[in-house]
Amino acid sequence: MIMIHSFRNSLLLLCCCVGLLILPPATVCAQDEAPTDKPGRSVVRGRVILADTEQPLRRANVRLRREFNRDFLKRALTGKRGEFSFQGVPAGTYYIEVEMPGIISLRNGVSFTDLGYTADDASLTLVTVDGTNDVKTEVRAVRGGVISGRISYVDDEPATHAHLVLYRQKGQTFELFFLDHPIFTDDRGVYRIEGLPAGQYVIGAVENHTEADKVFPHDGGLVTAFHPAAANVSAATVISVQPGSEARDVNIKFVAEPRRLSGSLKWKQHNAAIKGALVYLRRIGDPQVGVDLGRFVNAVTPPRVATDDSMAFRNLYFL
Repeated sequence: MIMIHSFRNSLLLLCCCVGLLILPPATVCAQDEAPTDKPGRSVVRGRVILADTEQPLRRANVRLRREFNRDFLKRALTGKRGEFSFQGVPAGTYYIEVEMPGIISLRNGVSFTDLGYTADDASLTLVTVDGTNDVKTEVRAVRGGVISGRISYVDDEPATHAHLVLYRQKGQTFELFFLDHPIFTDDRGVYRIEGLPAGQYVIGAVENHTEADKVFPHDGGLVTAFHPAAANVSAATVISVQPGSEARDVNIKFVAEPRRLSGSLKWKQHNAAIKGALVYLRRIGDPQVGVDLGRFVNAVTPPRVATDDSMAFRNLYFL
């Protein structure tokens, strides 16, 4: 049973009882049949080149995957000509994932739906082997766009270790855009986000709330400033990003002083206090922030063994 209490001013609480299971969502899968444990002798060889210049991509991490939300099967590092090889591949259909700074990652294209998540697989490099044959392929990596700038306070002092939050336009609205890893400003308040697909973006910042005795989770912070000095998404300046280009001086200024909101959380049925709950605050009209991509993927990945009950505990943690 899930109970959802929606307060008029934007506070959303999700509670669940032990034993709750989430139905597995849509997943990027290279093939429909279940993975086989039969040893393979196929070899997948290839090279990685940049799509715009056709120059080889050197020292890039290359992974062979069957499913998006599963561990990769094999990985390799490209050589000076962008070459790589995977040995002992079992029969099946796989896709090849390239990871390198500045390159668009498949995980950066994740979009969430009501029942799960999907990813645009139009640009995936797929390979099929029968367990004994060799396959040669070429992977064309796409250089993404870059947004860079500085975050500061009204007196121009740098906002150090501020967390950047990115929204991408989809239709008439903006949605949270998930990055591979959180982006923070350095000691000068400077940040740089790379590997972005083309699109229209709004960028916001969460002020550093690290204190001596507690650390607030980075995925639970409230975005209090948007580029250039806006208090909400609708007043922010939209940034256009093109592949291979950099949008510079996308600066953000914290104008308002932070305030503290406190209260208590109780069960509706018997008015007992709820201990250890996470509470998220969201401004009305702003895109929702409150899901960490890594946590989400772990939560929705079904266990490999039918008797494994750890999924119930992952769901509890996720909610």
